[in-house]
Amino acid sequence: MTDQGHEQVATAAPDFQLDERTEKGFVQWYKALPQDAQLVRFFDRKGYYSVHGDNAFFVARQFYKTTAVVKYHGNPKDQLPGVTLNRNLLESVLRELLLEGAGHTVELYEGSGSSWRVVRSASPGRLTDFEEELFKNSDGDAPTVMAVTLSMVDSQRQVGVAYVEASSRSLGCCEFVDDDQFCGLEALVVQLGAKECVVPKLEAKECVVPKDLMEGGGSAAENADLRRLKDVFARCGTMATARPRSFFSNKNVETDMARLIKGGNIEQHADVLERKTATSCLAAVVAFAELLSDPTNHGRYNLSLYDQGGDANNSFSLYGLMNRARTPMGKRKLKSHTNSRFASAMDERELKVWLKQPLVKLEDITVRHDVVQAFVNDSEMRERLRDQHLRGYPDVERMARKLETKKATLQDLCQLYRASAKLKLVEDCFRCHEGPGAAMLCSR
Repeated sequence: MTDQGHEQVATAAPDFQLDERTEKGFVQWYKALPQDAQLVRFFDRKGYYSVHGDNAFFVARQFYKTTAVVKYHGNPKDQLPGVTLNRNLLESVLRELLLEGAGHTVELYEGSGSSWRVVRSASPGRLTDFEEELFKNSDGDAPTVMAVTLSMVDSQRQVGVAYVEASSRSLGCCEFVDDDQFCGLEALVVQLGAKECVVPKLEAKECVVPKDLMEGGGSAAENADLRRLKDVFARCGTMATARPRSFFSNKNVETDMARLIKGGNIEQHADVLERKTATSCLAAVVAFAELLSDPTNHGRYNLSLYDQGGDANNSFSLYGLMNRARTPMGKRKLKSHTNSRFASAMDERELKVWLKQPLVKLEDITVRHDVVQAFVNDSEMRERLRDQHLRGYPDVERMARKLETKKATLQDLCQLYRASAKLKLVEDCFRCHEGPGAAMLCSR
């Protein structure tokens, strides 16, 4: 978001109005909360919102462009800084933290005085609670979430990975031997484009490296592996989230998969289930994404053993370079690399799939090349589709998910009707093509 956009949203901070007793109770309660540099807490003041502590200065500098809006509350000797936000600014801050960045979690509190409770929370990999604010004026996808754990097999470091793509309802996992620098893992994280990664937490120390991985058993080796893993996630713009080891128990993974996958036939996925390190990650990512708690997910997911393409260290350099190209604020710049020529949100989504999962079969590659060649040669067909039929085409995939979860509005239904009315025009456009690929286009 540009500086101009921030200034348009945040013209003035709402007044913070509390009586002395209420203010004192809130300050004491807030200062007793556990401090977490990654967590941003918002407080619903019934008409406006507030944020406090160091986060108040972040909002002031980043959105108001001045610290003059920061107000201090409580005892003069131990004051608590705070900034107020209107509804529009709250939505802008949430988009900045959760969509553009990957380093913060957020919580929204309701209450009064010294009695507050969390009513909504989100992280870069879990946006469900704030979908209304985040995608109010734009289409968006559920982010990819992954889980990673390590084990030792025949004196070699083995990495287990699992991921969930809620937008396509896909589950995948794999395991592989990696080097000391986790080069294979880094390539895989970049390939998946994950916004958040779940890692196990040790009981004694908050560390993502299992004790059986420590060659010498000392803290030096443990800290070295931890530092390298953190560096991997930092370079990829992925937030690492520690969870108890109980998340990584694969005791019930077969039962859980039977409930989630289409058809419920778990026997056909023996190649996945026999990989214990990978399935422990599968259990963790399913628990973190809370897939089982939503009945609309049951029987809807595809499960597959993820193919890294043979050489995880050298694959997918194109998407890796595009994924790492960022603004000074660390935002991904995929659209800048493609000149923002997407006709709809589905186009951008499909391009990401092409980049992250390139075709490997010659027959499929040839067909795709033929389709592209047809568009290159027939400028009339290309322009008709782009400018007349597909420009402004609604995100049908997103609206279909809203129908499944019974969140679709009358406006969504009208947009679906409008989209279906254009399908015949699109078909006619393809049938008018007279090039070498005419029969192939009509058949597809």
